[in-house]
Amino acid sequence: MDAESEGDIGLGSHIHTSVSLDISRKWEKKNKIVYPPQLPGEPRRPAIRGMSIDQALAQLEFSDKKGAQIIKEVLLEAQDMAVREHNVEFRSNLYIGK
Repeated sequence: MDAESEGDIGLGSHIHTSVSLDISRKWEKKNKIVYPPQLPGEPRRPAIRGMSIDQALAQLEFSDKKGAQIIKEVLLEAQDMAVREHNVEFRSNLYIGK
């Protein structure tokens, strides 16, 4: 029996190195710079408040948070309801309240 058939690692195998760990540390550092954690007494940051409905839907489209998809569906339903029941002429003239 040769060494490869017994389960030894061959020269062509991929071994985890610490290089990939350095990349994740850089990502964590960048994330802290771009989106620092919110302090306990700090007022809430507006996510989509004050945006037009088109801008808000575009922001929610690329969010991977669980609630983003739900809010997007609610906004689309509210947009349709405004046109049908409240005689809003242009769909894009709607804004998210502050």
